[in-house]
Amino acid sequence: MDAFLIVGVAEALLIIALILSKKQKGLWDYTLAAYFGLFGINILLSYLEILNRINGYPIPFIIHTSTPVIFLHGPVLWLYIKSLTTQKFVFKPTYLLHFVPFLAIVLVFYFQIYSLPHNQRIAIDSSGAFKNNISYPIILAAVAIVSQGYFIWGLLLLRRYNRRIKGFFSSVEHIDLSWLRFLLLSATICYALISTLYISNYIMGLLSFNFMQLIGFILASAYVLLLGFYGLKQGNVFVSSNISVDLDRTSAIQPETAPLEKGDE
Repeated sequence: MDAFLIVGVAEALLIIALILSKKQKGLWDYTLAAYFGLFGINILLSYLEILNRINGYPIPFIIHTSTPVIFLHGPVLWLYIKSLTTQKFVFKPTYLLHFVPFLAIVLVFYFQIYSLPHNQRIAIDSSGAFKNNISYPIILAAVAIVSQGYFIWGLLLLRRYNRRIKGFFSSVEHIDLSWLRFLLLSATICYALISTLYISNYIMGLLSFNFMQLIGFILASAYVLLLGFYGLKQGNVFVSSNISVDLDRTSAIQPETAPLEKGDE
């Protein structure tokens, strides 16, 4: 299982290398690389937290550092989809509001865990006392609601985009984002399984937190491996095509006469 987590981190790095190796890159490419980078960081921190508990907490400062990073996944993925499906995309300061949940969780953890002396942090984690805080079930619910909310939002943006391009092009084989739908649907399933695991265990208390964390991030590693396999198999998962027409015009071009950019034919 340890090897599986390490492979998940390595796969995330491979995907990032494939994305950044593209000759022509847009903001969406860097954002997608950041999304997989967050997965790699999350899996690595989780692996280190597990090793930390097993080996008597030799590095106590990493206790509960993986959880806040989860709240970055949804906003970064949303930003990727937004930039990819919006022509003439410009980052707006209001988009920073998407990162408020992450900052809020960091603040909560700072007062409950990060600001404490190492011996107290170890005692709280080893005894599982952190699960007695009212913030614990709230954070579990927030992970489920925020992540699923962003994935559903992403699917709606994607649906709207596909409807718009079909009004301009008779063939959308090279410009639709069906692979992105696969990414979103698989993410929805992965996060749903992980959230169900944590919430069910909070109610019934059958498994240790260490085991839950291991299973949860094994599922996350499987998700990254699945995307990597799908990307290598499809060959064009991480390729984005520019559209030569203005999708914001009030009248669509007839499918028979819709112009395609060179290379989209």
